[in-house]
Amino acid sequence: MRAVRSPQPPPPLRCPPRPSCVCTLATDPRHRIEPIPFTGPLERAQRRLAEVLRLLPRMRITSEEPGRIVAESRSAVFRFVDDLDLRLDERAGLIHFRSRARVGSYDFGVNRRRMERIRRLYSTRAEPA
Repeated sequence: MRAVRSPQPPPPLRCPPRPSCVCTLATDPRHRIEPIPFTGPLERAQRRLAEVLRLLPRMRITSEEPGRIVAESRSAVFRFVDDLDLRLDERAGLIHFRSRARVGSYDFGVNRRRMERIRRLYSTRAEPA
């Protein structure tokens, strides 16, 4: 009989030492960004977050599981890929995330602006039924 291995936990949310990344769990101000607060059940908050991500151009959700959404965003001109990892902490009522450029050192603040836009859309979007 084969032993069933439990799935590996997701990697911790950390930024590499380059400016093309923002993360809610970063301790340095260059990478630090505030998490997105939410109320209510995790499932409802996750549905709402997925709806917001689908509103953004060139955004693609690559995987989704309870409490976690992984997505890719491509730049319009050069088609560079940024990776987003969003995790919902139901106990704290917070969405923690990391958004980082897959390649390159500098992103001209694109990841920070994108995540602030997601925060605004999430905060102003009507609750899903």
